[in-house]
Amino acid sequence: MRVSFCHHLSLSYFGGGEKWIISAAKELVKRGYEVEICALSLLLDGKPKINPKEVLEDIPHSENYRNIAMLLHLLFTIVFFFYFFPVMMVR
Repeated sequence: MRVSFCHHLSLSYFGGGEKWIISAAKELVKRGYEVEICALSLLLDGKPKINPKEVLEDIPHSENYRNIAMLLHLLFTIVFFFYFFPVMMVR
């Protein structure tokens, strides 16, 4: 099963939501799921706290949205959009 997390902030912001996404993604990979993370490159204070590629290891990660909803709906079984509260789409 393929799972995608979509977030409105850069993972390098590394607040509570970003930490949860990274933790959940790593756990899902351990359980055998294919996981990808998409985020906007927005930082609230303008200063990155981490390098997402170092923390995510081999989990695919991109920071842009290009026709993301349609693309993700076609490619993934489950998609989580985060914007203050999680929304789940299941195909």
